[in-house]
Amino acid sequence: MAVFSQYDYLFAVGTIFAFLDAWNIGANDVANSWASSVSSRSISYFQAMIGASIMEFTGALGVGGRVADTIRTKIVDVDAFNESPALLMLGMVCAVIASASYLTFATRFGFPVSTTHSILGGVLGMGVGALGGSGITWVGYKEDGSLDIQQGVVQVFLAWIIAPMLSGIFGAAIFLFTKYGVLLRKSPAIKGLILVPFYFWATASLIVMLLIWKGGSYEVNLTEEQIPGVIVAAGAGWGLLMAIFLVPWLYRVVIKEDWQLKAYHIVQGPFLLRRGPVPP
Repeated sequence: MAVFSQYDYLFAVGTIFAFLDAWNIGANDVANSWASSVSSRSISYFQAMIGASIMEFTGALGVGGRVADTIRTKIVDVDAFNESPALLMLGMVCAVIASASYLTFATRFGFPVSTTHSILGGVLGMGVGALGGSGITWVGYKEDGSLDIQQGVVQVFLAWIIAPMLSGIFGAAIFLFTKYGVLLRKSPAIKGLILVPFYFWATASLIVMLLIWKGGSYEVNLTEEQIPGVIVAAGAGWGLLMAIFLVPWLYRVVIKEDWQLKAYHIVQGPFLLRRGPVPP
């Protein structure tokens, strides 16, 4: 059996390029989440940097385990490397080098690319090079032998097609609803404040649904009957918190133009509505 200490150099090289890969997430891929907020001036560039640092790390720690496991074990047939685990180690290092190199090139020339797709391509290339096309798990199979398109590489290819279409549909629906339900109404600022808790409710519900149905780094054991209630309750609780604390603060800042308020005044919640007139 191989003594793995002799492959310490692979661990060192892989770690360096993994850090480069992570750096490119901040330099390129993170714009997927934050570019629209910064360009609309909802938040500043500095605030986006702080928020992205916290949220990207929290997301990777909380729900990244399943994705990492998929890339690690469900793309290439890792059982084929049982007799030569060092070859698998070398292959994965080559995959992360390829991913980091491509992302660095794309970032240098301003190409918006996906880190996930890049490392997936690297792992696919490694698998084909080491095992041939038969070593790739293109599609999964259920216990009865029927095809399962929710497993294997095919699910990723389908996501590349379906995800942009669904995002476009939802984006258009939200925009049109906000346009005709808020912007073109009388007192649009007030209408917008009324909708704030509902938008937070919807966002929180989607996040909780992702954690429960897709699964995070830890298993959540809930029955099918409990899941909808937990999703709705968690979203409603978050929306209620926003209605109690955020909406009064926004009302004072946006409607009353209270220049004295700072971000930390949010904790005062409904007591902000009892503040006196705004001084000149």
